Amino acid sequence: MTYQHTFTVSWVGRFPLDMLRYDGCYPLTIEAAASVEYSVDQELRSRVSRSGTFASVRDTATWTPTFDRWRSFGAIVSNHATRKF
Repeated sequence: MTYQHTFTVSWVGRFPLDMLRYDGCYPLTIEAAASVEYSVDQELRSRVSRSGTFASVRDTATWTPTFDRWRSFGAIVSNHATRKF
């Protein structure tokens, strides 16, 4: 079985790009991708709050995002959901 895990990430300022690699996830929507891109641009970055939906595809239903690691970068993860993919 393959499962898609979706979750919302909220952050202020620069998006923690390394978390995409660490949690093996990607922006689920074009809006989420645009928010990430906008927040990492040196000249456009600001202290504006942003959020987006992200996904990770796994072979287990029990996987969860690393909530504490996201929080260490100042980002909050919420709305984690799992579905068979």
